[in-house]
Amino acid sequence: MGPRLLEPHHHRLRLTATADAYVAAAPAAVAAACAAALAAANGCYAPYSESYAGMALCDADGRVYPGGSIESCAYNPTMAPLQVRVQRVQRAPGQRPREKDGTRTTVELERW
Repeated sequence: MGPRLLEPHHHRLRLTATADAYVAAAPAAVAAACAAALAAANGCYAPYSESYAGMALCDADGRVYPGGSIESCAYNPTMAPLQVRVQRVQRAPGQRPREKDGTRTTVELERW
């Protein structure tokens, strides 16, 4: 029997040297979103395709909303990182992402 959805996962994904250098020089919101997206990709559930992906949005208040893939053997109920992130935002009452002067950061990471 393979890994289960609610068990912790760590796929040992890491940023390339180029991406790591970019994140080190990026503003704090971008760095926080990158770290959250990477953590979401490492913790996602994709045992069938092994297409590990994570996404994070950082709003104008600095709150980070991550999401990772959730895969199903039936394929149809599979959720992409964007769907997971949207669900997390919707379940966080009073904590909707807020844009301030159009400022926000979204990061998506995928294993190639």
